[in-house]
Amino acid sequence: MNESKENIIKASLSLFLHNSYASVSMKDILSKAGLSRGAFYHYFESKEACFKECVKYYLAQVTHPEPIEYTSISLKDFLKDNIKRMSHTQNEISALERLLFFNEAFRIITDFAKYLEQRNTEELAVWTKVVENAVKTGEIKKDISAGEVASLFITQCDGVILTHSMTIDKKKGYAKVEKQWDNLYSLIKK
Repeated sequence: MNESKENIIKASLSLFLHNSYASVSMKDILSKAGLSRGAFYHYFESKEACFKECVKYYLAQVTHPEPIEYTSISLKDFLKDNIKRMSHTQNEISALERLLFFNEAFRIITDFAKYLEQRNTEELAVWTKVVENAVKTGEIKKDISAGEVASLFITQCDGVILTHSMTIDKKKGYAKVEKQWDNLYSLIKK
């Protein structure tokens, strides 16, 4: 991605995460990004187009930015990497801000549900490859299909986050997710 475009996305994302879409003005975006109106419109046709890119960028940071780099690491290292990335990304905003951000994404982006389903499919594929590698290297048992194990890790994380989204202590980060993942990992490791 072009550095200037990424700068606009990061600046805009920060605004959209902490404020409603309607309350973020073009002036706010330009000021935060330190760019002219012309520079903004060189990359985006509208504030809505910028918002769409911000949502996609955020999801890429929360899930796997470059899936290919994860296909050959151990499952244990993959779990640690996920906790580290999610803790860093998620702790920048409150649970309420995150819920409002995604609520606006569903409201503003007409095909957001379809896009989210595609991202979830891609995320499951990455997890499945990592689990398949863990089975192949003898890191974990092969009693359950790789897809099922991958799905268990993802839904366990989603469930903990959803259940505790309003009470997750930012200082502790994703300790509850990490503990649950460690428990699941201990059940399937060789």
